[in-house]
Amino acid sequence: MIRFREVCVVLLVAVGTVHGAPIFKGAQDISATHRPLSNPNCSGTEQCPFWPTEFQAPFGLNSFLPYINNASSFFYYKYTDDVQAQLVDYSEQCAPFTSVSSFFASSPCKIYFVYNNVYLHQPGRDVECCMLMEDVGPTPPAFLSGYGLTGQNVIKNDMYGRAVSCDQWDGGNAFLQWTVGRFDSVYGPDYWGRPVAYQEGPVGVIWRWGILSPGPQDSSTFDLPASYDVCSQACPIVIGEEAAAALRNSPEVRLAAAATAA
Repeated sequence: MIRFREVCVVLLVAVGTVHGAPIFKGAQDISATHRPLSNPNCSGTEQCPFWPTEFQAPFGLNSFLPYINNASSFFYYKYTDDVQAQLVDYSEQCAPFTSVSSFFASSPCKIYFVYNNVYLHQPGRDVECCMLMEDVGPTPPAFLSGYGLTGQNVIKNDMYGRAVSCDQWDGGNAFLQWTVGRFDSVYGPDYWGRPVAYQEGPVGVIWRWGILSPGPQDSSTFDLPASYDVCSQACPIVIGEEAAAALRNSPEVRLAAAATAA
């Protein structure tokens, strides 16, 4: 069992003031009406949502093809001065397109973002642990870096099927995120900026978030499930290049890779 080692990092925190332009009632496309603002944590506004430095949250995995309807999943996150890590636990069904042979059936899996690498654990496919990607760390708290505000009061359903009034963020190439907006009555103003849904490009994969619970996360949550020798094996060798490539395109990996490159 690998114990998670401490890694010194600089915590990225979004700081801003409310933009002086009016916030519109009713769904709005503001991409043409708002001047892009200079902000490293998002664009189109001076006030960017950001994740708490430690939290956990359930989410539902949804996909058009193969059809997946709100498969139970969980997200664990820790981004402090001492520890940077995240764990995506697909407790019911792994991210789609893991391979052609399992196109319509996929077992649970976990994806670890630790040591600035990404690892896969999927016992149902006899994968104790393998390295999916190198030099990709967890998504920083400024999770909308590279995204621009393009809509307000856009209605999206959360994990529980509730219609939430959201701000819409566009990352290009059909990558979209929705966060709780100022006028939402489901969560209220104290929950502003928390994630509601995330769409991974044109492939039809959507995360629908549940209630986010901030608070300290035990570092042992992010311990890898096997020894370094086992986990350092490249996933293409263990599960095949096709399956590994598909997992590298899963929502959480794409988001973290984009943030790392930013």
